[in-house]
Amino acid sequence: MKKITEALIPKNLSDELKNESQAYLETLNDLGKSKINNYKEEIKINLIDSNGKTFPVNAILSVISDIRICSRKHTDDIGKTLDEILKGFISEEKEYVSKTLISNSIEPLFTNSDNAESEIKDYFLISEDRFLNRLDFVCWTRNLKPNVLIENLDTMFVFVMYKSTVDMEKVHANDFIKAYMKTVKIENPDVDKVHEITNKCIEIYKKYRY
Repeated sequence: MKKITEALIPKNLSDELKNESQAYLETLNDLGKSKINNYKEEIKINLIDSNGKTFPVNAILSVISDIRICSRKHTDDIGKTLDEILKGFISEEKEYVSKTLISNSIEPLFTNSDNAESEIKDYFLISEDRFLNRLDFVCWTRNLKPNVLIENLDTMFVFVMYKSTVDMEKVHANDFIKAYMKTVKIENPDVDKVHEITNKCIEIYKKYRY
């Protein structure tokens, strides 16, 4: 996945085609920024209004966003791109878990190219130091028309993620176990029995609940 910069424009183009390419990239960038702003506002409002929901938050800690373009034929670099996006946003020891959970969630966006535009909204929970954090994210893709100026790049990718601390005093054990199971499965690949996964979830729940 590549950032939308002038470096994408072939150097052997005429000035006229370079200008056309530049205008095209600026249009994509503006579209991406517009989607990011909309998603940021949407997620923020949902988090602020989360008190009556399953996982209310105490505070919003930080937010990240990114715009890329890529080829659906070469999506094996999604993990590398997520490494770049998440670096410094997630504690180093939780980067692999977070990257895996996000990759598993957004994979359908790149395997199904039937829709001109697609989006996935999801969240997961991770324990970081003294906090149990909730990570809400949106991934949006759009198919790009074939463009000889920007070759082999057919998909636009927009990503937004918020990190917030969960108000564990208001979280019920069963809700927590249901949501945290997927995190436990990634963190403990050798644990595959339901009761063992449940026990791991209960340990984390008690750590942050009491």
